[in-house]
Amino acid sequence: MTEAPITPDLSQGPTLADMAAEEFERRRATARRKVAAGELDPHVANTHLLPWLALAARFGAELPELYQDSHVIAPTARAGEPIRFRILSGDICPPAETGEALATARDAAIDKADGGLDPVRNDRARRLQTLAIAFGVRPYAYRALQPAKEAA
Repeated sequence: MTEAPITPDLSQGPTLADMAAEEFERRRATARRKVAAGELDPHVANTHLLPWLALAARFGAELPELYQDSHVIAPTARAGEPIRFRILSGDICPPAETGEALATARDAAIDKADGGLDPVRNDRARRLQTLAIAFGVRPYAYRALQPAKEAA
């Protein structure tokens, strides 16, 4: 009798689209708090969010910000009719900029979670690593934690 091969059940857990949308929403909430507190200029906040919106678009997240309303130009039989289309990730933010933002955030999340017992930090690091692998960014850049400087 032959045994069936053991295969992991990869259907469990969030999809790449879910993870990218959650990361965008988390970062947007932080940006809104900082803007409301006067700690961040709204234009700067928007600029910092663009790579994360592009990432969500790239992985197929369903966010209202990823759609634009327009009007049909051709064919002439439908000219002027409203149409809604999805914005491409590369039109939101250049892929290299999106990848670098993701790699930097992933590195920071892994550094914060490294050796820790905080399941929230560990989960966030895992999710950012998963997104980074799927996006094809540079490998994790290990940085030894800097020892605390002694008071002079």
